[in-house]
Amino acid sequence: MEVDILAALGCYWGEAELRDFAAAFGIKGFPALDPDDVTCFLQNGALGVELTFRAADALKVRLRDYPPGALVLHNIRFYGADSRTHAPFTGALPFGLRFGDTRPTLIEKLGLPDFEVADLGSLRWDRRRYALFVVLGDDGTAARVALQTPVVATDRPGFEER
Repeated sequence: MEVDILAALGCYWGEAELRDFAAAFGIKGFPALDPDDVTCFLQNGALGVELTFRAADALKVRLRDYPPGALVLHNIRFYGADSRTHAPFTGALPFGLRFGDTRPTLIEKLGLPDFEVADLGSLRWDRRRYALFVVLGDDGTAARVALQTPVVATDRPGFEER
């Protein structure tokens, strides 16, 4: 399945790119916030994909203006074979990543992470338009991969710009 995930990331619910993206992954319904929350989810567990939406006013780094009340696609998560809640994602992961990549392989492909919590096996690379997260499983290999709107402002170009 060829889907441009970067085109959808940061779009708000109602924009055509996001509608098409959700449809490509067979995700039905629409995001709805609970009254006291700023985050909600849509997913297709059978494909191993989960989308996180966030209220635009709650984004850490805003890359554009949003209409009042906009729900922005904040995170796109792909699950590997060790997930207890989702089937493994079998499509192409971004930037040539693969489930099963080790930390040294990830560093070879992407460079040193900008942030790492070693005891949780969580690595993050910060880029201008997104943050890339990889969570390592118990075996030390990539078990979850996610693209998210930026966590910190940076001028670093994305991996797709290499």
